[in-house]
Amino acid sequence: YLDARNGKTKVRVGADGEFLDQKTVITSGCLVDARFAQRIGGFREDYFIDQLDHEFCLRARSHGGKVVISHKPVMEHSVGEAGGVWLPMLGFLPNHSPLRKYYVARNSLVTIITYWRREPDWCLRRLVRLTTGLLLMATLERQRLAKVVAFFDGVADALRGRMGPR
Repeated sequence: YLDARNGKTKVRVGADGEFLDQKTVITSGCLVDARFAQRIGGFREDYFIDQLDHEFCLRARSHGGKVVISHKPVMEHSVGEAGGVWLPMLGFLPNHSPLRKYYVARNSLVTIITYWRREPDWCLRRLVRLTTGLLLMATLERQRLAKVVAFFDGVADALRGRMGPR
């Protein structure tokens, strides 16, 4: 997909091959074999929002599924709301509400705890990204305090096993 805010694509366009293997992809613009999805339990409803796409991909891989992304962008999609902070080399950081920060933290941590043995490299990258996101959020974003509190509420609920809508 093409991120209209920064003019960048998720993967290099026109690279060799039509598809590129991935560990996970976002659900926006995603095609899923419905029978396979039902066989492995579908998307986790207790995640409510956020990270359910990544968890589904990791679970699909653990059941022999394949996750790929097209080298041809067929849609425009920007992650987060407009108004995120711009950083050199990173571009615009996703701007999410405090409630969304809660779900990102909670569901990311639950996914990491669930899959760290099977997908340690993905889990380590996700943990680094989560920690980096917390530091950037706490120093650069609007509504810093509300977002940091929501983030740590999400961490606490992940450790308690409290899922579903907040």
